[in-house]
Amino acid sequence: MVKNFCQYIREFAQQKPQEIAFVSGTTKIDWKTLDLDIRRCAFFLEQQGTLSTAAKNPTVLLLIRDTLTMLHAFFALIQSGKNPVLVNFSDNFHLQEVLTTQKYDWVLYDDKAIESHHINMNTATYINDLPKDSYDEIHEVEDNATMFSLYTSGTSGQPKYIEKTYHNILSELQYLEELVGIRTDHTVVTIVPFIHIYGLLFGILLPCRVGATMVECSKILPSNILNALQQHSADFLVASPVHYESLIKLEDHTPLNKLKRCISSGAPLRECVATQFFAQTNVAILEVYGSTETGGIASRLWKSAAQQLHFFPYIVHDKTLGEGELRIQSPAISPNLHEDWYETGDYISLNEDDSFCIKGRQQHLIKFAGKRIFATQLEEELKALPLVKDAAVVRIADAGAKGERAVAFVSTEKEVKEEQLKKLFAQTSSNASVVYKFFLQNTILRNHNNKVDYPTLTQMAKCKIQARSLKIGVVIPTYNHAHLLKKVIDDCSDYITDILVVVDGSTDNTLNVLQECDVEKVIFTKNRGKGLALKAGFKKAQELGWRNVITIDSDGQHFPSHIWDFVQKIEKNPRAIIVGDRDMSAQHIPGSSKFGKKFTNFWLKVETGKDMSDGQSGFRAYPVAEINRVSTYFSRYEFEVEILARAAWHNIPITSIPIRVEYNPPGGRVSHFRPFMDNVRTSILNTILVTVRVLNLCYLVRFKKIVDKEKS
Repeated sequence: MVKNFCQYIREFAQQKPQEIAFVSGTTKIDWKTLDLDIRRCAFFLEQQGTLSTAAKNPTVLLLIRDTLTMLHAFFALIQSGKNPVLVNFSDNFHLQEVLTTQKYDWVLYDDKAIESHHINMNTATYINDLPKDSYDEIHEVEDNATMFSLYTSGTSGQPKYIEKTYHNILSELQYLEELVGIRTDHTVVTIVPFIHIYGLLFGILLPCRVGATMVECSKILPSNILNALQQHSADFLVASPVHYESLIKLEDHTPLNKLKRCISSGAPLRECVATQFFAQTNVAILEVYGSTETGGIASRLWKSAAQQLHFFPYIVHDKTLGEGELRIQSPAISPNLHEDWYETGDYISLNEDDSFCIKGRQQHLIKFAGKRIFATQLEEELKALPLVKDAAVVRIADAGAKGERAVAFVSTEKEVKEEQLKKLFAQTSSNASVVYKFFLQNTILRNHNNKVDYPTLTQMAKCKIQARSLKIGVVIPTYNHAHLLKKVIDDCSDYITDILVVVDGSTDNTLNVLQECDVEKVIFTKNRGKGLALKAGFKKAQELGWRNVITIDSDGQHFPSHIWDFVQKIEKNPRAIIVGDRDMSAQHIPGSSKFGKKFTNFWLKVETGKDMSDGQSGFRAYPVAEINRVSTYFSRYEFEVEILARAAWHNIPITSIPIRVEYNPPGGRVSHFRPFMDNVRTSILNTILVTVRVLNLCYLVRFKKIVDKEKS
């Protein structure tokens, strides 16, 4: 048996009940109150049935937005010997992936919006006010028992479910306590979210183990960080590299100068940032290297340049390695990985004194024309350019059969052209030929842990290059959606270069918004209807030389990330109309939309004899030349139904891909659908299409009889 982690909190509640344990915003909680609230939360969960589930080692998803509530639930489950699972649910897509692929026994949530997702409400508990009664028993735990679980950030692929045992956590905390030097009278301010392993280790578990005060700073602007440090007389700061990059740009470093130490984790810390931070503040940054799967592997204390990483004493590594992928054994490695030697995926160079430096991720090694270079090296060279704020480099296959090439996403201080950047980089780097394409961004895409989102950037690069090669563009019809249009255009431009906006007589600020956007435009002075806007878009697309267009609504309901799915489908079947089949299973989808989809699909089956997946979806791909040869007669929303029926009659293939929709996008969605008038027009359309279909069938039957008679 080992000590249940809640025992530390119980002991400090008895030893120093009035001293502050946790601070979130303006809320300050002492140790006695923290312990009592955890016990009350445990009682609440027991009453709700969460703790009495029959599962041997029940997993409980924590979908809790409020930090203090999350802390209570997290420790209440640990106190009771259950397995709390921390989930990043600020990303709806990631959350939906977890809910549909991960087996879990219970869900705890504090936001009613969670109910709109695929959760079993019979095994879900909404946490609100805690009762006065408490559940005091602290469950006995074994060394190999699961303490909690969480997900990797997904920067190297899909997020992975990782379990952490008491053996994992206590092995690491015992060493970190000595390494970091946090004591019972210290205050620790953390900016790293608690759903991240290092936010949890340094911001919660280590302070709880030694009795230090924990301060959560959810506001990540440099000024907010300084205010938090000054307000709470902080001794330690737990942050990620992106935070330190912003802090060195400040003029006043007074609150930083008073720190005993800073801790950085979650991504590589640039040498120039670490050394400049030390020069400005005289405070060394302790950089911890590792991962969710492994915990800490090594560290370095930045006081000067060229610092090497040194292994934690409990790490066993492959000492035969001179240069290559690091393989380790460690008591902090999660047991559900089941590997004798864990391959970290990092390519390192091992020194004679057993220290090492990381060259880059194995998966980011680019082989081109006899060169072997890591994406991280190209990133550093790009960031050294005077105009560049940030950069990320991804690897893609080279169509010229020279191996692989790099695509660079670059954020600059002021507007520059791609050719200017390419020329400047060629003047300063001998590796410039490796970079195939530069994409200029306002900001570099990062995930909730402030790590560069390489999987998504790779997808974006492939999509842009492939779409340009196949001559695919996006058409956005818009009517009075100025408040959302810029975001829709920006999000689409992440995946595709050629964009055409058709303004259907908008009377709001749409034209002013478009002045800031580098897109093709067709402008109607009066509202003529979505159908005519789309037809004008198709005609303009043919003039521009586009072979296929993807249409997307401007009201924010569609996810532009699906453009990549359309592009891949177009490549396989360029003559087909591809319809985005909306997932209507979520509870937040309006009932009228669900009914409308079924109603339209039924009538399209009657009119064409073919099954249609979603006759009302506005997120589609069309073959330009083919669709411009189809005659249509309706001009508004019903056009999208008519075009499917008439395209089917012209033997244009119609297929589909699954898509997600959001009917409550940030900024608010405004629908211009007019229930009475548009339903009347759709009814007239269906009457005409069915009549034409019946007449055609009658003609074919009569024609067949005549032919059969002549043959006989």
